Amino acid sequence: MVKSALRHLLATDNAGANQFYNDLSNEDKTQNGTTRYVATSALNKELSRRIQEPRDVYKLERLKDAELCVNTLRDDPKLEKLRALAESHIRKMQPKLKQQMLKAESITACQVSGEPLQPDAEVHHIVRQADQPDRSLDSTNHLLINKPPHREIHAAGTHSSEALVALAREKNWPYKPRT
Repeated sequence: MVKSALRHLLATDNAGANQFYNDLSNEDKTQNGTTRYVATSALNKELSRRIQEPRDVYKLERLKDAELCVNTLRDDPKLEKLRALAESHIRKMQPKLKQQMLKAESITACQVSGEPLQPDAEVHHIVRQADQPDRSLDSTNHLLINKPPHREIHAAGTHSSEALVALAREKNWPYKPRT
């Protein structure tokens, strides 16, 4: 959703719209040139929160209408088709990630343990695909690692860069996150 529409959608003034936008995590906002965008999920969460608060009846109806509009946009069949195509592309590209990484980065050691890279090494997604499928093919979200450390990472429930740094410290692995 374009930031300029926030004031109307959230039934607030410019200061309220700016505060909402500025408080968002970087994952929930993006910018293309001078146009700023808000993730639909973040906007929906805020609309739901505001609808549940005591509000003037007029503003409450505006919020409910805005929620309906946002959900209609989210559920648009054309967008659903684009999401399905993106998921299909991700599924098709997944098996090729390891070779792409080897070719692009000339990796010879496990990117977590530092040990020589084994032929059966695997691609690890720092942020789980299940949580952020749009980052599945993002090279900054990949590590090429040997199977034993990969199993340990998943067994420990390590699903973020910070958690991986902590586990690496605990295991005395030389892993350093990319900057």
